[in-house]
Amino acid sequence: MPVQCDTRDYAKRLASAGVPMSQAEAHAAALGDLLGAAVVVRGELAALERNLSGEIQPLAQKVDTRGMPWNCHSLPE
Repeated sequence: MPVQCDTRDYAKRLASAGVPMSQAEAHAAALGDLLGAAVVVRGELAALERNLSGEIQPLAQKVDTRGMPWNCHSLPE
């Protein structure tokens, strides 16, 4: 889910705190770009989970726990 950021309001708040308006606008634009690019949507997380599960499953099947004092089946979930 995208994060909403009012970059205009953010720039005004920076300017009211003493940051020159040109710098405040540049900071606000950079923050808006960062928040827009850094947000992961639910579908991307689901796809990542499927990919990781697909990679982990074959490895889990190869793990030999015989001879160890515990095995994967005795661990709590």
